[in-house]
Amino acid sequence: MNWIAMGLAVAMSQAAPTGPLDDGVLTMDEAVTVALTEGFTVQRAQQATARAEAQSRAAEAALGVSASFSGSYAWFDGTAGLTTGGGSFGGATGGTTGGTRQDGGTGNTGGGSRVNTFNQLVVSASKVFDISGRIRAGIRATDWFVEASKVGEAVAANGVRGDVRSAYLQALRAQELVVIQLAVRTSIAERLDKTKVMFDAGSVPQFDVLRLENTLVQADRNLVDAQLAADLAKRSLMNLMGMDDETSFDLQAPAAMTDTLAEDSALVQRALKKRPELDATSAQIQAYLALEDQAKTLYAPTLALSAQQTYIVGTGGSSDSKSTLALINLSIPLYDSGSSRANRDAARANTVDAEISKEQLSLGIVLQVRAALTNLNSARASLVLAENSLTLAREALRLANLRYDEGAGLLVDVLVAINDERAAAAGVADARFAQRLALAELQRALGTDKLTPEATEPPAPAPAADANPNGNQS
Repeated sequence: MNWIAMGLAVAMSQAAPTGPLDDGVLTMDEAVTVALTEGFTVQRAQQATARAEAQSRAAEAALGVSASFSGSYAWFDGTAGLTTGGGSFGGATGGTTGGTRQDGGTGNTGGGSRVNTFNQLVVSASKVFDISGRIRAGIRATDWFVEASKVGEAVAANGVRGDVRSAYLQALRAQELVVIQLAVRTSIAERLDKTKVMFDAGSVPQFDVLRLENTLVQADRNLVDAQLAADLAKRSLMNLMGMDDETSFDLQAPAAMTDTLAEDSALVQRALKKRPELDATSAQIQAYLALEDQAKTLYAPTLALSAQQTYIVGTGGSSDSKSTLALINLSIPLYDSGSSRANRDAARANTVDAEISKEQLSLGIVLQVRAALTNLNSARASLVLAENSLTLAREALRLANLRYDEGAGLLVDVLVAINDERAAAAGVADARFAQRLALAELQRALGTDKLTPEATEPPAPAPAADANPNGNQS
């Protein structure tokens, strides 16, 4: 039985779904996926599309038939007549109903103590004939706005990917700085232990021990500050992901990009094809053109047809009656003090403004791509320099410790070397962050994660120096 229970437990654990934080590690791709499904930015973009679709349905409904039903109940008792429908209510021939309870009159002579009541039912229908094309132009405009909203979801998704990657990389750098500060603290603690042994042997003064103890306290404080900064960066990332989770997790460095980038000009052309902002602006231009056509019909005639059926159901001795009304309404505008012309000019200005915005957006996209490529190349070179500086700083620390152990060096040289190594390690973390961020910004600028050359595109020229000689993550 125990074996059966253990087997069931293992099977259930294997079948249980795993979330992005179940293993205690969050990758950048997992963070992006969660943000696209749970984040507020994409959800708001989806609601904007739903709102645009509802407005489109409302515009289409203007071409349909509208119908209504109303009913009323009337109670009358008095000397004055009550006119209803086509004649006066109360008499045998539809004459005047009136009189009072005291005079006892009946029929056309009025009077009587009987209270008169009746019910009125009205059914009406109407339809507008779009002889000028105004409603159809409005429908075309709303349809294009729906298309722009749908593309806006892709715009929002591209922005979310870029923002989440940037926040993730910042949190990753903060996490790496914690590791660096912990290594510094460990190095100082080891130096302190060795120095105490040397002090007991009488080879170094007590001042060296006291100074290292003070330095260790400062290292502990720096470690706490680094941990708090990393925790804040992770919370900022979780906020972008639309999650409020107190679960502790670590970040995993993204895999290094080993593929060759496409040529700069090819990447620029790819961005001009892939960026959803350009498609959204094109859809908005088409919507404004439709609104411009609609504005041209503001001085055109309108035609509407309506019909109404009225039923009067009498009670208390009164008779029933009904009436039918049909109406054709043709309206021809004669003069509006220039209002329609002003509306046409405003609609045209909106169209021109959208066209200018698209051209400006295209130039901005080209600039974003080229800036991201420049930053990427610069970050690669900076990473090589930072790694060389770290190698030099570590060797300097090794020599400083060796000289101090042999009594040929000073403690201050060791402390300076420890600080230099920490600064060099932080420089590597910063350079690595800059390279990863430049790559993420390039993906945002392109509107796609595909950076390698396509079949018809030439690859980019090889860099002058290897920016990743030690296999560091990019």
